[in-house]
Amino acid sequence: MQQRPYKTVSVTVRKRGFFGHVFRVIHWIFQITMVFSMGSYLVFVFDEMSKNKAAAETAGTAIGGFLGIWLIIAVWLVGTIIFGGLSFATRGKLITTTRDVT
Repeated sequence: MQQRPYKTVSVTVRKRGFFGHVFRVIHWIFQITMVFSMGSYLVFVFDEMSKNKAAAETAGTAIGGFLGIWLIIAVWLVGTIIFGGLSFATRGKLITTTRDVT
């Protein structure tokens, strides 16, 4: 029986430390919180828009809703930059392992 030649494969992974895991979890909790807050705010604004009101009240709700959405987006962007940067900075050292595969 003929034996197959071995092939060497290098696998590279990053080994996160304690703070790396903490910042990654905080980052994803922040992302999930912002998705839910944006969704609940949109439901609130659309619910207010659908009520029968005067034209001025509807226009005010539209303008306020627009400003509120941009405020949430700004907070989301700043938080993503901060927590994403911390998560990226604490991602750990690069570990390369080699193994033979048939």
